[in-house]
Amino acid sequence: MNIRLRGARIAVAATALGAAALAIASTAPAASADITSVSVSSGLGIGGAGVYGTGCQYTVTATVNSDDSVYFYDNLTGFLGMATSPAYGTAQVSWTPVGPGVHTLSAVQFSYWGVASRNIQVQVAPGLNFGSVCLAL
Repeated sequence: MNIRLRGARIAVAATALGAAALAIASTAPAASADITSVSVSSGLGIGGAGVYGTGCQYTVTATVNSDDSVYFYDNLTGFLGMATSPAYGTAQVSWTPVGPGVHTLSAVQFSYWGVASRNIQVQVAPGLNFGSVCLAL
């Protein structure tokens, strides 16, 4: 076989492999699931800012960069809820702490790329729920 012909065949094969790899890469998902932050709506506490009250309702928000479902957990009470197909980069769930102490709230996403999660720790004190107002003592 002629060396020139052999080299040309190798070049054609390499070009075809490169084109196939490019086609596969362009159809792959763009990015992995990622939770960039977790926050809790502020509470009205007598003990100061950032104190939450038992029996009071708050909103836990996760900022995400994908539309994968987000699962929320409280380390003291377990599963809080799930937000499917988060809209506008945020997923939310309501949270009513049932016991005082330090709570670790977690937001978790499961995707093709793996598991993404973020946590936030909040202090919960006894609360007084007056309906329209809820105070953390």
